[in-house]
Amino acid sequence: MKNLTLLISAIALVSCLSGCSYERSNRMLKGYGNSEWTEETKAAPESEEITLQKVAEQAKKQHGLMHIHRYGEGYDILLTLDAGDSDVKFVMDLPSSNEEKASGDPLISDDAEQSAEDKALAEQGAAANEIEDAQARKIASIEGMTKHILNAQSLFYKKQYWDALDETNAALDKVPDSAQAHALKGSIYYKMGLVAEARTSWEEALRLDPELDQVKASLARLR
Repeated sequence: MKNLTLLISAIALVSCLSGCSYERSNRMLKGYGNSEWTEETKAAPESEEITLQKVAEQAKKQHGLMHIHRYGEGYDILLTLDAGDSDVKFVMDLPSSNEEKASGDPLISDDAEQSAEDKALAEQGAAANEIEDAQARKIASIEGMTKHILNAQSLFYKKQYWDALDETNAALDKVPDSAQAHALKGSIYYKMGLVAEARTSWEEALRLDPELDQVKASLARLR
């Protein structure tokens, strides 16, 4: 009788443990995020290998992707980990080449356009400065030429012809195409008795300024 009681107790204990084992094996792990526990299934005499396979497949379905982003000066790296498939996707974004910058990115295009505008403005500024410098040099040359012409005229009336000729040549060094200087030089040569040189200077003066009537009259006297 005592042995029978012990046998019944052992059977009851085994049944209890077996039920708990079924319940624990049939209750799936909680899913990824805020998903609820999966619906409890009825106990079935499945093998441990089949049960673990189902758990793994369920985990694959409910797991999302993990993104790891690392970036800094000159690099931009994105790692995508798929926990379910144990798959690693690697994406690297390096700085664009000059050709890519010229062909695609609107931000880079804006920067390039801005740089081109700045360069154009700088070139315009440099050109304007060059024009101003050229005008300043021209004005200085005209002022210097005028000074030498006035000195030459003063010396001419004083009959200091050689000195007057030197001042006239100095004026032509400042402004080589001065019709007034060539006309005065012709008059100096004429007073010095150098008729051929006078004719050449007066003709050059008329070539530069055909409206010089006094020079026309001087040439007419030589004929």
